[in-house]
Amino acid sequence: MSAQIVHFIRHGEGYHNVAGRKSTEEYKKEDYADAHLTELGWTQAHALQKHIAQLPEPLNVEAVIVSPLSRALQTAVGAFGGTSSTEGTAQPLMIKQEQILEKQFGHSAVTSAGTPPFICWEIEEEEDVYWQRDSRESHDQIRERGRKFIQWLMSRPERRLAVVSHSSFMYFLLSNYGHGASETVQSEIRRW
Repeated sequence: MSAQIVHFIRHGEGYHNVAGRKSTEEYKKEDYADAHLTELGWTQAHALQKHIAQLPEPLNVEAVIVSPLSRALQTAVGAFGGTSSTEGTAQPLMIKQEQILEKQFGHSAVTSAGTPPFICWEIEEEEDVYWQRDSRESHDQIRERGRKFIQWLMSRPERRLAVVSHSSFMYFLLSNYGHGASETVQSEIRRW
């Protein structure tokens, strides 16, 4: 079995991040459970796409594994999606999004032309058992979910993957690994 190369990407700024900077209590509000990207978040996703295009060696990502929450999906579309045009025969990866709320940022349609497949990695239960208004998953529960995710990821046939997810999930997932590495490597993979 050959090695996999996995690029972990945290979603761009979402409206929950803006609210959470004012008060961490905002994160508990159901209004932010599936927050969309802000205008800055979209700018970050597009900047990542430009960065990827300018790399000396292409990433050649065979699949994008993405959290099913809007902010992660939008980041994946912004970073790995086709052009912001509906011309041509490619299917849309994302339809045009109007400005739904006064403060919510709209976005033009994005084609699937030249994009790798997107695969949402979701919980098995019908209901979201991880988001609770009054409590959060424990760090150990997140680490265990991360361990299961890595096992699933390693079973995939693709060799070059991108994962678009959330900072806390990636932080606790990566804390499972690298214990025998140098302190420098450990500090890098365990950085928030």
